[in-house]
Amino acid sequence: MKRVIFGIIWFIVSWLILTIADMIVMGTVISSTAKTADFQGGLQAGIAFGKAHAGVLLGIRLGILLIALLIAVIGTLKGVLPGTKRRPAPTTDGR
Repeated sequence: MKRVIFGIIWFIVSWLILTIADMIVMGTVISSTAKTADFQGGLQAGIAFGKAHAGVLLGIRLGILLIALLIAVIGTLKGVLPGTKRRPAPTTDGR
């Protein structure tokens, strides 16, 4: 049960990290294409970019979700992620 809980925690952590990285990249792309210096202009540029590229952004978000899920499931099953390592089986000779 502990491994499952840690797997869920690692899914959330990896999803958050990948989403934040995506937001940084998208913010950089949008700010480099929009030639505005004020907040309102940047907001309008972001909204326009989101409307123009809605399908691509949805695909990226679904990809992030799938990658985070794969990281959590494979890392938990292999015991690579912290907190997901299997306990050694008890030996029958008392050691």
